[in-house]
Amino acid sequence: MECGAARTLVHRPPDWRIAAAIVATVIVLVLAGFAIALINLSADSNRGAATTVTVTASSTSTVAAPKRRKPAALPGWQTGLPGWTVVFYSAPKRNVAVAKARQLVAAGLHVGVLNTSRHPSGNMAPGRFVVFAGRYPTRQGAQARVKALKARVTAKGYRARVRRVGIPGAR
Repeated sequence: MECGAARTLVHRPPDWRIAAAIVATVIVLVLAGFAIALINLSADSNRGAATTVTVTASSTSTVAAPKRRKPAALPGWQTGLPGWTVVFYSAPKRNVAVAKARQLVAAGLHVGVLNTSRHPSGNMAPGRFVVFAGRYPTRQGAQARVKALKARVTAKGYRARVRRVGIPGAR
């Protein structure tokens, strides 16, 4: 103690630049992943968008009309899956129900076609094809959707009503 030599070691603070570089690298990678996801989503939506092309015939050139895309398949209802739904239309033939469903899709509604023979319940006759919207776990959820859609579907000449699907013997 009397020789004058200090015995306390003073350590330098850790270098903050390494931690900042790691954080910056992680942020750049997250932003790059987000940008890639947005680009892919944008490309998918651009592929799905309908394109209108006017074709004119002239004696000097020939323009080929674009190929028509097959209409998107309408969703169905998984067999054995119980729930409540909103029914707009019922028909004995699938093609008639599909045509009505496409009209509602063109009006901006998300609908599907359900074969009642595959979904026994107390309030839908078998052998029918119904145009439906949504699957709800409760009757109240389906009734709330009917209230929200009533003005839109009534204007198109449809009647929205709540029906139970896939619950045998239920009324």
